[in-house]
Amino acid sequence: MMTYKSSPRPNFDKPTHIKYKKMQTYIWGDKEAGYVKDWIYLSNKKLHQIIFGMKPRGFF
Repeated sequence: MMTYKSSPRPNFDKPTHIKYKKMQTYIWGDKEAGYVKDWIYLSNKKLHQIIFGMKPRGFF
């Protein structure tokens, strides 16, 4: 079982090049339902842009 931890909230005040290796990630879920890895580009009051990643044949 994973302990809850809030996801990162990257925010930028100007156009910013986000390098893949420096992108913030977050893993959530549980053993029964499966885990999802989020690649978080931006998260603020107006926009939340992420990519969800799962193992093959995964779903949520």
